[in-house]
Amino acid sequence: MIKKVLDWLTSDKNIFTMLGCIFEIMRAPEHAEVQSVTIDFDLNNYFCRLTFWDSGQGHMEVLNSETEETVIDEAFDAKSMMNADKPFEELAKKLAD
Repeated sequence: MIKKVLDWLTSDKNIFTMLGCIFEIMRAPEHAEVQSVTIDFDLNNYFCRLTFWDSGQGHMEVLNSETEETVIDEAFDAKSMMNADKPFEELAKKLAD
């Protein structure tokens, strides 16, 4: 799962790259019991954090950068999301408004 996410980051399916986002990527240490990758980026007036676990689960958190209010804080099925034609397209549309 982690490799698939990292491949997606540099693919033409990454809608956030198309929108000009720059990513900060953090990985769990190699010796960690559970492998994960966390991706932080800004989009418009939002700070976004996507976390993916090798188990196929994910979590998204979006904060309004001006008010620091949480806009989204929810789990998602990372396997299903990564198999979509355009992963996170709905999230990008919501944050573009």
